[in-house]
Amino acid sequence: MSKTLELRWVTPAKQDRSKDTHARVLTAARALLARGTSWPEITIAAIVRASRSSVGAFYARFRDKDTLLQLLQIELYREGLVTAMETFELVKSARPSLQVMIEAFVRVAVHSYRDQEHLRRALLLKIGTDADFRARAVELTQQTIQPLAVLVGRHFAKARPRDVLAAVELGHVLVYGVLDQRLLFGETPVTRVRLDDDELVEELSCAVRSYVKARLASPRSSAK
Repeated sequence: MSKTLELRWVTPAKQDRSKDTHARVLTAARALLARGTSWPEITIAAIVRASRSSVGAFYARFRDKDTLLQLLQIELYREGLVTAMETFELVKSARPSLQVMIEAFVRVAVHSYRDQEHLRRALLLKIGTDADFRARAVELTQQTIQPLAVLVGRHFAKARPRDVLAAVELGHVLVYGVLDQRLLFGETPVTRVRLDDDELVEELSCAVRSYVKARLASPRSSAK
């Protein structure tokens, strides 16, 4: 079995966007967010300047800023789905230990949140108030949970599939709940515990691994 496993966030190759105004606007908006500007602070005028387009060209393609954010969410979630599928195939063939597998998944989650921090914060705030944004987030979670359950289930042959799925779902909530909280509170934690990204990976991995093992090794998991 593999003793180490390096996973990465996958960004599917895109065609040259320089000649496509629609694509340039998406790229410009994402770049402005990456600089640390919050979504409410980003104006259409700033997006237009960064994309070398015009206000008229913007409104010819997007109803408003919310429409643009919606498309950024779809683009990010497509990357997430590709990442999940490629990761599934890699882990399936590598057959790492449960500890190595969980740590690898947690690490790619923590680091992708750091790399996409400002876009994810904008989406998180929108998900809280917009049903369409929330529905897309739920759909992505459901699409990625199932493959994870298959991989975890290989380590607990006697566990019922529904117990494996429940354990993976709660483990997912634990990891992404903590990451979402970090987005909301930024560099001001709600507790006095301050963890850098590597420390957070270690602590979350330990928590998820301990829970999954305790949950799936219990008698009720193997009962018929």
